[in-house]
Amino acid sequence: MDKNRSRQSKTSFINLLSNAIKFTQRGEVVLRVEDTDNELLKFTVIDTGSGIPEDKQTQLFSKFMQVDSSSTRIHSGTGLGLAISKQLSEMMGGYITVQSVWQQGSIFCFTVKSESSCQTSAPISQSMPTFLRGKRLLVVDALSSVRQSVVNFLTEAGVEVQCVDNAQNALKALKHAHGNEKPLDYVLTDLALPGINGLELSKAIGDDHRFSGLSIIVMTTELGAPEKAQNPSVKMTDFLSKPLTPDALISVLLTPKCGGSKFDQRQFQLANSSKKDVQKKPNILVVEDNYINQQVVMEMLKNLHYHYHLAENGQEALNVLKNHPETFDLILMDCQMPLMNGYDTTRNIRANTLGKYNKDIPIIALTANAMKGDNVKCFEAGMNDYLAKPFQSEQLAEILHKWGCS
Repeated sequence: MDKNRSRQSKTSFINLLSNAIKFTQRGEVVLRVEDTDNELLKFTVIDTGSGIPEDKQTQLFSKFMQVDSSSTRIHSGTGLGLAISKQLSEMMGGYITVQSVWQQGSIFCFTVKSESSCQTSAPISQSMPTFLRGKRLLVVDALSSVRQSVVNFLTEAGVEVQCVDNAQNALKALKHAHGNEKPLDYVLTDLALPGINGLELSKAIGDDHRFSGLSIIVMTTELGAPEKAQNPSVKMTDFLSKPLTPDALISVLLTPKCGGSKFDQRQFQLANSSKKDVQKKPNILVVEDNYINQQVVMEMLKNLHYHYHLAENGQEALNVLKNHPETFDLILMDCQMPLMNGYDTTRNIRANTLGKYNKDIPIIALTANAMKGDNVKCFEAGMNDYLAKPFQSEQLAEILHKWGCS
């Protein structure tokens, strides 16, 4: 796929993912990418969010369409995203579809024409330590997508993975494996299991002498180890933050307390670490409310070895500038945000009534609007320059260099 098609595809699935995350308060959002038999690349975004009423689905891809107009006061947006995604998909020889049930969730699918490639990637197993081959792991999670992800992560590493959806079935699987003289080496369990939760399951396993050699790893959406895990009666070996990544999962399995060795872990880290020399770089304040856009910009800055700090709206950005001990060298400012948009935030920064920060700091607008005159609006608000979304890492690096951040 050429660079132009790649950029257009990225625009479409970022828009679909952003919508899914924005309107999913609990449950999950899943992205699947697959090749089809007729040379189409298929992107599927599945969520358990608010869903779309059936009578609104036929209008969904019309310009300026909002399923719930009141939500624009909470979530910023113009109603153009899905219309643009449909147009881009059709331009690239594909299509876009939706299946949705109100208050249950949605499935968006879009496809693009794909060109066959003669390039092949090295098998994942080549970068995996041999220590994991032949190990047995039981994953316990109510979400089938999480269970399947673990299978995908570990199968090529030679790990035998079994899956169950709750604690009761986990205990049955452990006893069955022990009775067949094929004991498990690891249990990877979600903390928030229905019924008996992950910590209670860990305690039940630890209280059974038959499983004394088992390593128990608890998955959690919390940033650190759960407080209850500090209880000595909970036989938890380690914990992992969700969403899981292959590197984080395998690294935990290789820690000495999970049966690995320092050599095993170092072997994996050396095989997967970046060898770029990190030098001191300027500090960038990223002001962006959209989760996917946040991740894209921060990943670009990380790869460019810049320091950065995130503010999720204009008001938060002003607070950061007033209270943050570090001095920022440049601001990347989204234009459309709830609470306070980028234009008003810039005007407040330039006014600098409290005199606590550099009111002349370079501000680069990040705008999804490519219409004539939008750049004038940015400059009138006091911004120095602008980048139209979606942009490439090279374009970001170029504008940062232009404004003295290199």
